[in-house]
Amino acid sequence: MIRNVVCAVDGSVMSMRAIDVAVQLAVQLGAALTFLHVERANRAGMARSPFWDSRLVEAADAQTHRVLGTALESAKRQALSAVTCATVQAEDIGEAIVGFAEDRGAQLIVLGSVGLTGIARVLVGSVAQDVVAKAHCPVVVAR
Repeated sequence: MIRNVVCAVDGSVMSMRAIDVAVQLAVQLGAALTFLHVERANRAGMARSPFWDSRLVEAADAQTHRVLGTALESAKRQALSAVTCATVQAEDIGEAIVGFAEDRGAQLIVLGSVGLTGIARVLVGSVAQDVVAKAHCPVVVAR
């Protein structure tokens, strides 16, 4: 039985759909839900950069807070009580999602996908495809 769900969020339209799907599944399964936001920026590296600007970090923090706040609001509307939020920093987003989910003992990962095809997929890549390929548990891709 699935008791622990991780939902990756980034503020995109597809991420919002993933939030809805994850909340719905967590409610139906009686599962705990963790919303995960992966930050690509390495704060230690940024601080050593000649282009360091604390306003950029503050803007990134505000965006993360908005994304996770929106996810929590969605869970509250459905009376889901076992909800947590987490943020990790990583260069490889897919690897970070899978690693976090595995470390937390997640039995299901939910995330959104834009559904790129052709050359766009080759150039941009697909986090969803990466997660599906590497995950230790089932993955639901919301579109």
